[in-house]
Formats: sequence, C-alpha cells, structure tokens
Amino acid sequence: MIQQQRQRVESAVTELIDDMDKTHLRKMQTDMHLCAAKCCQDGTSSVDSVQRCVDRCSAPMTRAQNYVQHELGEFQGRLQRCVMQCNDDVKVKMPANPNEDQIAKYTDQFERCAIQCVDKHVGLIPNLMKTMKSVLAKGPESIPQINKKMDQQKRRLEGAISDMIEDMYRSHLRRMQSIMHRCAASCCDDERGTLDSVQRCIEKCASPLMDAQDYLQNELGQFQSHLQGCVKECNSDARSKLPNNPNEHDLSRSRHLFEVCTGNCVDKHINLLPGLMKNIQKTLDRGVPKRSHLRDQKNIDA
Repeated sequence: MIQQQRQRVESAVTELIDDMDKTHLRKMQTDMHLCAAKCCQDGTSSVDSVQRCVDRCSAPMTRAQNYVQHELGEFQGRLQRCVMQCNDDVKVKMPANPNEDQIAKYTDQFERCAIQCVDKHVGLIPNLMKTMKSVLAKGPESIPQINKKMDQQKRRLEGAISDMIEDMYRSHLRRMQSIMHRCAASCCDDERGTLDSVQRCIEKCASPLMDAQDYLQNELGQFQSHLQGCVKECNSDARSKLPNNPNEHDLSRSRHLFEVCTGNCVDKHINLLPGLMKNIQKTLDRGVPKRSHLRDQKNIDA
C-alpha cells in the first residue's frame, strides 16, 4: 500500500518535471548551448574569458534548475512532514505492548492517514506547476535566487543531527539491539513454550529497544520543533518590518534580516546538541521512560 502511494507521488512529480522541461527548461537549455557556442567561436579571447562567457550563458539555466529543484524539495518536505505526523499520531495511540490485532489496526490507521497526505499533496501539484511556469515565463531575472547560505545552514544542521544519531547508535542502541536479539534467541530455545508465549517473550525482549528509539525520536522531535519555532519567529519579525507596499529594496532588506536571524537560530540549536546528547545518554544509562509515559507527556505538551 505504502509502495503504491510512493509510486503515485514519484509518477506525479516525474510528469511535472517532464512538462516543465518541454515547456520552459529545454528552450533555456538550447539558448544556453547556442550562447556557449558563440563564446567558443571567439578565436581572439583567452581561455579564461571564454570560460567566463560560457559561465554567463549557463547562469539562467542553472538559476532555473535550482529554482525548480528547490520548489520540489519544499513540496516533498511538506509531504514527508505530513506522513511523519501520521506516524506520530499512531504511536501516541498504540499501547506499550500491542498484540497482533492492535498492530494491524494501527498500521491500517497509519496507511489511511498517509494516503490522505498523498492525495492532498498530489492534488497540489497542478497549482505548483502553474506557479513555477508563471515564474519561468517571466524570464531569468524574475526567477528567485535560492540562497546558498540558507542551504548550507540546513546541511549543517542535518549533518550535526546525523552525527548525534550515529554516536547514540554506537554508544547505546547497538548494544541494546544485541541484547534484544540474544534475549529473543533464548525465547525461541524454550521448547515447552506455546507460540503465543514465545511471541510475548520476544515482544518483551524488544520493548527496551523500542522504548529507547521512541524516546530518542521524541527528544529529536522536540528539538526540531523548538528550531522551527525559532525560524517561524524570524519570519514573523522580518514580515512585520515590511511596509504596506514594499519595493525591491524593502524586500531585499527583509530577506537579509530573515536569513541572519535564521542563521542565528541554527547556530544556537547546533550548540545545544552536545548538551542534548549528554542528557539522552544519561537517560539511556538510567533506563528509558516507557512509551506510555512519552504519550502522556505529548498529550500534556499538546
């Protein structure tokens, strides 16, 4: 079911890219190559000047491709967040030690929620395509430049979180995973146990690792929510400083304020990661809270 939905999204995005290529990007690519060909026909210029000429020719196409890629990335990010919310909602409802019927029930709930996310976002693609075509049709100068600094900040944060998760896996989760498998193997060695009792034994073995993974996911989710809240405040502050009818200078200043503020948010939260990791490791050493406790805490926070 989930694979079918993934294929639906991939097919819809592929059709969008193909349509965008035929209606706008391919002509820009042709212009780029014709322009570059003229640069190369200049027999009097130096290698550097010809290369600069070729780079200027490719700039509009590069700008357009970056814009399309950015918009598609934002679209896919929103879809992923929607599906992640489905997953979080189901986890909150699921009991600590679900039986087969409960697992089937909540898996069905997750899949139906995920399908709704896909339906909603596939339905948004025509408007997304219309907007992008409108921007591209205005010419290269009207295409928004994707801020490389913002992308760098995003990659910095993703890299820091990935490093933290990797460290946590090496220091704690891998050992817990090994214990779980040895415990489950002992359950299966019990020749006197029934199928149900062996299954319950295996689920009991898996419970500490699942609690640890849920706890880690919960802490990272809160961390990312705090960061998103910080960035949202940056956006609100930057917008509040815009006049009623902003000119290009006003918009540029507002973007600069937002970018500086967002960079500060990322710096602040990256600096919080070592302390967060230390606290998580201490909790894992003491014994992680049960998933039922995490669900109760989420309900309180909500």
